[in-house]
Amino acid sequence: MSRGLRARRTRSLSALAISSRWRSRVLAPSARVVVGAGFLFAADQYAYQQAGTAVLPQAPLDWTDHLLTTLFIIWALKPLVSERQLVPALLASVVIDVDHVPEKLGSHILTIGTSRPYSHSLTTVAVLLVLAAARRDWRAWALGAALGVASHLWRDLAEPPSSGVALFWPVSDRTIKTAAAVYLVSIAVLAAIGLARAWNAPDG
Repeated sequence: MSRGLRARRTRSLSALAISSRWRSRVLAPSARVVVGAGFLFAADQYAYQQAGTAVLPQAPLDWTDHLLTTLFIIWALKPLVSERQLVPALLASVVIDVDHVPEKLGSHILTIGTSRPYSHSLTTVAVLLVLAAARRDWRAWALGAALGVASHLWRDLAEPPSSGVALFWPVSDRTIKTAAAVYLVSIAVLAAIGLARAWNAPDG
């Protein structure tokens, strides 16, 4: 093996090791990190409620809470979520909002009869689960993405209070809503479970 090839291989292995360590730390946070995430969520949620309907600054605040919601779910389900599912879950929890772009540009092609785009439904989760079952090489990212989309929908059921989600599209266009208090209590419960796991971890 040439020196150059050996060096490239060493750099690749080093990058993979760093990536694995990062994902491992996110999946197994310290109690301090979980508490910090809880305070960040509370502050961001308050700022989001005060931001009004303007895309800026509302959207970044909303995306932050979507990411944190997904993290709280992952931390509560920690043994069931793998490192390979982590990044797809976090990305999907935010990227799904790209389906709002046509509406922002004046087109209702994805929102005729529904409060949010059609892909904001359990249909997207079902498609990702089918992909996970059909293709073993896609399973990790598809399961992670399904978790991220499901997490996104859970928040959207309650935020903002007047909107809701056509959860069962295309079977039904009916808008489903959840009280904001239910969502916030669920976050508190998930955060408490994540904190307990972090506190009881060997190095916690």
